[in-house]
Amino acid sequence: MSDPSSSPVVPSSAAPPSDDYSAEKRIGRLVAVTLGWWAHGGVRLLLAIALLYYGFAKIVLGQFGVADMGDALVTQGEMSPMGMLWRMVAFSPLFQVLGGSRRLAPHSPCCGEGRCRWMR
Repeated sequence: MSDPSSSPVVPSSAAPPSDDYSAEKRIGRLVAVTLGWWAHGGVRLLLAIALLYYGFAKIVLGQFGVADMGDALVTQGEMSPMGMLWRMVAFSPLFQVLGGSRRLAPHSPCCGEGRCRWMR
């Protein structure tokens, strides 16, 4: 029989090995961050495709169309606010084309970052 008082004493500085999962946490965080950036890139790509489609629809006069003389005979009281704006833009094909070209080339040399560079 062994005497419990004669058992070897474990020094206090030598603690038993703990379950350290720092490598797994680091890998999990790396995977989560990578998947997040891939999702961010996918959303940006889908948004770019939608805006290109929207811009091309404006350039070829497909969104608002071209107003005819019958649209000019509709009184203002018969139109909704959206209908009035829609007809106003339909009467100006130049406005549609310029709006669509701005949608396709948002960072032109003159107006980068939402304001003209000469105004800085």
